[in-house]
Amino acid sequence: MSSLQAIRDALQQSPDNPSLLLLYGRACLEQLHLDEARGAFERVLEIDLAHADAQIGIARVHYLEGDTSGAAVRAERVLQLEPGNAQAHLLLSRVYLSENDRARAVEHFDLAAQADGSVHDPALENELGRTARDARRSSPAPAMPELPGVPDSGEENEAAQGFFDDSFDEPPYDWRPETFFAPGDPQRFSTTFA
Repeated sequence: MSSLQAIRDALQQSPDNPSLLLLYGRACLEQLHLDEARGAFERVLEIDLAHADAQIGIARVHYLEGDTSGAAVRAERVLQLEPGNAQAHLLLSRVYLSENDRARAVEHFDLAAQADGSVHDPALENELGRTARDARRSSPAPAMPELPGVPDSGEENEAAQGFFDDSFDEPPYDWRPETFFAPGDPQRFSTTFA
């Protein structure tokens, strides 16, 4: 029994279960049954009109059908409800890349990586020539809400931020004990203090 058939059987028992409908819609998308996927996502939206995952699902259906403007409209609608939705940013990145707007594609890819550290789309990363890890490193940190009564001293914050950023940088590849002593050197393990 295929996974789609198992989900269909479960939907016969509970036809208005949004989680089950989303699972079915995603499974249909994976197997490119676009009409069935659209139907499942639309049923979720009948239950909950503002369901972001269902909106993203329909946007993906539009994108796979070649309707990039429909996909962009749906994804932007999700971003109006949830500005930090990583999946919407990823889809918009893909849409902008298909429309040859590389700068906006990279911008939305970076926003997706900032919003969710587990974002991973190897095909998109390959097309952009950028990994999610690189995007998280180069992107500025999200703005923190200002606490009332705490004075903002920009210079102190910048100095403190520089201090903490330096400690998390990766060491250079040539920084290993082997680069300081020859292998087998008896002085290798002795400690000297200057």
